[in-house]
Amino acid sequence: MKIVRLATNRIWLVFILASGMSAQPVTCAGSRNSTAAFPKMPTVIDNTCTVAPVNFAGQIEQPNFDLFGWLTFLALNWPANPATCTADMNATILSGKGPVVWQTYLEDSDIFVGRGQMPVPWCNNWTTAGATASVSRLPAKVRTLAQQHPDVHLFLHQDSKISGLLKSTVTVQPAQLQAILEAVGGPLTDQNGRFVRYAIHVNQDEYNYLKNNGLWHKAGLLQYNQPIDFPFAPGPYGQTGAMEVKAAWKVLCTASTCAVPDDPTHFFTQQAIVYNDSTGAPSPGPNPVTVGLVGLHMTHKVTAQQTWMWITFQQVETASAGTNSSIFFNSKCTFQCPPNQQTAQKPYTELNPNGTPVNKPVQVVPYPAQDPSVAQYNQGFRKLLGSSVWSWYQQVSVQWTGETPPNPKPLILGNPVLETYIQGSASCLACHNLSTVKTKQGNVAADFSFLFLGAQ
Repeated sequence: MKIVRLATNRIWLVFILASGMSAQPVTCAGSRNSTAAFPKMPTVIDNTCTVAPVNFAGQIEQPNFDLFGWLTFLALNWPANPATCTADMNATILSGKGPVVWQTYLEDSDIFVGRGQMPVPWCNNWTTAGATASVSRLPAKVRTLAQQHPDVHLFLHQDSKISGLLKSTVTVQPAQLQAILEAVGGPLTDQNGRFVRYAIHVNQDEYNYLKNNGLWHKAGLLQYNQPIDFPFAPGPYGQTGAMEVKAAWKVLCTASTCAVPDDPTHFFTQQAIVYNDSTGAPSPGPNPVTVGLVGLHMTHKVTAQQTWMWITFQQVETASAGTNSSIFFNSKCTFQCPPNQQTAQKPYTELNPNGTPVNKPVQVVPYPAQDPSVAQYNQGFRKLLGSSVWSWYQQVSVQWTGETPPNPKPLILGNPVLETYIQGSASCLACHNLSTVKTKQGNVAADFSFLFLGAQ
């Protein structure tokens, strides 16, 4: 097996190198629809990159899943037309502008609104009426601030959005919002003492499945008499297949306000209002703030991978442990600095009333790469992305199911800023395989999604 694998990697490397020397440009469509055993990666960024692949091309090998992951990243981070919640065909990802496509997907808190209410209509969150409705659902204290800043669309909040494993192992303060908690463990504190915050979005196929089957509240789930089975494409719920996106955002700091300033040209940035408790009391620090994207999970259910494909990306400086360029690691740390250890204590408080940090930074050390082929793709795609902010992102890997499911490959996969405290044992597939939901049939498998923990 090892000999075959090495030979496969050599063949794949020839294809990667050849793609860069091709006389004819290779488009994203060419890569996505290729019938070759190892499709070439694109050599140009054009509007064919706006279409997310609905299945991987080529042989069932890690390099082809890595290609799938990058093609998905380009499509979901393409600038969106907010009126249609689809890619803007007249724009380019090279602009680094937003909102991007996945940001127009509804957040889980827009869908799980409870019995007696209906989920927010699809593609309503970026309209004037939708933005007004979104602000009206905020806690009163945040609502007042949001009304003063009508151009802000990102509110880093979510209560009760928490993984089953965390729920069973960690006691959470009732007033503590879950969006500042990782998959397992407490908040991740950056080098400036600020918490990393998270948001979850679902695409239209998954939204249609939840809404059409009445699965957005507990009462509807208790009436549901079928297995939970999110759609793959093509089908009655759409042409893409179910997708979930989880984003990790970091508050960016300038040299005048923070000990470790951030360079905003290294991040996809947005203006956001952040708050930490269910009373809606805004952070005692500045608000709104500029936040930068530091991690991105994208999961996708496709025909040939019905246990989903688990794609994860990181901002490249999150992988620089041991150097001065890391945004989550201090090589000159002067206190005890054990790697990947939570520093915040309960009850979790981010800032003092005067805006100074309460907690020491977490020293984030990424787990060694388990995917030997992804580095070549990262190098090639980052070069294609040129000087845009997206060139500052790289793929960690794509986890998929092997020949005898569940058999995740690579076996270990975790994102440094989304699974910081369990990186050495993290497995998207193994963890999400534990997800359950209570329906008319009793506690049943939730088809690898913890999303239903938000049901009211």
